This record gives sequence, structure tokens and C-alpha cells, in this order.
Amino acid sequence: MRLSENIRMMLENQWRFEIKNSFIYTQMRAWADYKGFNNIGCFYEKQANEEREHAEKIYSYIADKSDIMRVEPFSFDNPSPSFSAGDLYSIFQASLDVELRTTEALSAILDSAFAEKDFMSFDFMREMVQIQREEERTFQQLLDRMDRYPPSPSREFDLDLYVKETFLG
Repeated sequence: MRLSENIRMMLENQWRFEIKNSFIYTQMRAWADYKGFNNIGCFYEKQANEEREHAEKIYSYIADKSDIMRVEPFSFDNPSPSFSAGDLYSIFQASLDVELRTTEALSAILDSAFAEKDFMSFDFMREMVQIQREEERTFQQLLDRMDRYPPSPSREFDLDLYVKETFLG
């Protein structure tokens, strides 16, 4: 069964959204590397790669439905979310905001798939939303850790080590 025009269009928009997220995380990686937070830079490299993998999943899903995805040039109005380039907390908050917007967009596709009784797309999107929960939790965990950690000169560098131990294995 081919995708409805509505679902295909929403998936194509989500593909663009995931690619944009990858660029956002690449920008955050550049900031972290510049500031000397090498582990956080590696963490954001991993996040950027995961966003590209999500885009690839969407592309493959459309292709598996014997449909063609319209990959057209697109631009970013503002590729980076606003964040104060002076501290990690604002970077992690901006990352959480990216993930919350992504969850909202994925949930809209999930709702549409259910309304259209496209249960294959519904199952696919449900899996994508479950992945999102983990991504939201990761950034919330980083923010919570910073909230509990008293400000000190070494706070951000200690967090850099925490990211290595917790998320980079």
C-alpha cells in the first residue's frame, strides 16, 4: 500500500527536520570542540550521526512503501537554535528544545497515520517516538546533573568527563 499524499508529505518534512537537527548538533559539536570539551564534542558528533540515521530511516520507509521521496533543495531559516555560546547549560537546554520539537512533529505524523488507518506508518512512527523519549531523557539527565552540581570553576570540565563515562562508553 502506498502512502497517502498527506503522510508522505509529513514524512518528507520530517526527513528535512532530521537533517536540520544533524546540522544543529554539528554546530554544537564545533562549539564544544572550540571550548575544549572534547568528550562533549564527541557526544554531539554521535547525536548528529543519529539524526542522519533517523533521516535515513524515513527515506528507507518511504522507499519500502514503493514511493518516491521528493528530495528537493531546502534552506534553513536559522539552522542553529538560539543559545548562549558561553555555557553548557544553554547548549543542553537548546538540545532538549530540539528534541521536544522533534517529538511534537513525530507525534503529529503518528496521529495522522492513526486517523488515516495507515497502521504500518503508525507502527513505524511509534518506534520513532520511542527513540525520541530516550533522546529527551538524555538531555534532561544532563540538565538535571548540572542543576544538582554546585557551580565551580571545574564544573563544566567535570561534566565533560561525565559525558564520556555515561554516554560514550
